[in-house]
Amino acid sequence: MDHVHVEAIGFKDMHPHQVDALFAFIELALRVADQSENEQKFQEVFESATDAVLLFGGSGIEIKINPVC
Repeated sequence: MDHVHVEAIGFKDMHPHQVDALFAFIELALRVADQSENEQKFQEVFESATDAVLLFGGSGIEIKINPVC
């Protein structure tokens, strides 16, 4: 296979509003998947979101559970 040079942008290259919008979308997608109460669907969305973050140079996604008081 020939080596192909691919130019890609990362979070450091993006405008802060672009980064904020991407993470807001990811958070919304994860919340909707969680509300579906389907563990398999949530896992699919989580894996897709993690892949997207990694592709833009991030280190993944961490989910924190806030207890309801």
